[in-house]
Amino acid sequence: MLRERLASDKDFEAWEAFNLNSPEAHIFQSFYWMAVMRSLGWESFPYMVEESCKILAIASVFKKTKFNFSFLYVPRGPVMDCSRKELVILVLGFLKRITRENRSIRIKLNPDISGTENLRNYLDSLKGCGFTEARDLALHTDTFRVSLKEDEETIFARMRKGTRYDIRHAEKEGVVVSRSADSKSLDVFCRLHRAMSRNKNIGRVDPDFFKKVFECLAPKGYAHVFIARYNNEPKAAAFILGYGGTAYFMWGATDVSCGTLSPAKLMHWEIIRWAKNRNFAVYDLQGV
Repeated sequence: MLRERLASDKDFEAWEAFNLNSPEAHIFQSFYWMAVMRSLGWESFPYMVEESCKILAIASVFKKTKFNFSFLYVPRGPVMDCSRKELVILVLGFLKRITRENRSIRIKLNPDISGTENLRNYLDSLKGCGFTEARDLALHTDTFRVSLKEDEETIFARMRKGTRYDIRHAEKEGVVVSRSADSKSLDVFCRLHRAMSRNKNIGRVDPDFFKKVFECLAPKGYAHVFIARYNNEPKAAAFILGYGGTAYFMWGATDVSCGTLSPAKLMHWEIIRWAKNRNFAVYDLQGV
């Protein structure tokens, strides 16, 4: 018999084990990301479904209230076996119910579904439960993923000829890439990101957001900053999250004055090498 309930801190290990072993595992559905969201002012509802004390589904539901209105958000979730229609219907029913109980104006889901058949079944269930496709997307709907199962030579050879040239050129010109998990590297990343946002006239992200994510995840070994330097000056930086079998390229920044030099490409290659050495199976470029 399926049993629904909200998880507590005592469920941490079982929750993480289920998430990590799922094909749809994502750091956004981990207990660690709950801590991030709470630090950013979101309320969390860690929902789970069990059968015979075994977890079958999880959904980290986050609530934000603004101007007396609230909305709910499930980033990269729920995580469950989408081939089990009764399970999917049960979970979607809870999500509708919690939306009504909190008098929220809407709930948004951004599931990470693998497999065409699973995606088709899930979309059918969503429509059957009254969900509609969102126009304002909080997260990308497609992504680029680099498999790290092959050796470095094979991965490098599969890149475009121009990309391989740019990587070698940057290396030859003396671009150096470093990885760190300290606050000084984060400050470098934030400065580069702020300058890039200003120069390219794109939406600026509050540095406090990056700092809170970093403070919650870096001590656990899940957050890393990579910096590419040329003549000791930072020219590109990346904010990487590593969870389960995946290294995620979350945010990046580049110096627009690099000219024909491509420090970011060398940086990504070094991230790939690092991720492979850390036994990650995939490098997820997050729609970039």
